[in-house]
Amino acid sequence: MTRRPKPSDQVWRRIFHQDNVAAYEAHDYKDFYIKVEVRDKPVKYFWGESAWANYQRYAYDNLVTF
Repeated sequence: MTRRPKPSDQVWRRIFHQDNVAAYEAHDYKDFYIKVEVRDKPVKYFWGESAWANYQRYAYDNLVTF
């Protein structure tokens, strides 16, 4: 697999949004390059074959629960 591209060079498309979590996938690397924004935390990037599963786990762990 290629080296992870710079986030600023990507076109991001939102694929998930709920409460305080939003996830985006890179247009050119669907399912292989995902960024997750969680309110009050730094942006986290997931790259590679396990990106999809890893992002889902991270997003779920950071959802607001009442």
